[in-house]
Amino acid sequence: MGLLAVIIFDSLSALNPILLIGSIISTNFSYFGLVLVFCCAALIIKSIGNVTKSQILDFILFCIHIYLGMVAAHLLGRFYFRYQEKLNWEA
Repeated sequence: MGLLAVIIFDSLSALNPILLIGSIISTNFSYFGLVLVFCCAALIIKSIGNVTKSQILDFILFCIHIYLGMVAAHLLGRFYFRYQEKLNWEA
């Protein structure tokens, strides 16, 4: 939520705990679902990375990390677009 707020407000002042806690509470279930998806993807990639010892597989995992980073950015943007009224940030 902090990353999304900093990007929207274009300032580190968006890391205000009162703003972030209020935003998390207002979008409670949706935000926890998004965090759960991110955590599951990270655990799967981490477990695959612990098993592999090949440079080629490490490169493939690096490409997967880049791709999942782009997917995460898209999901954060979509989350903001969908819950813009509930967040009430008015940036």
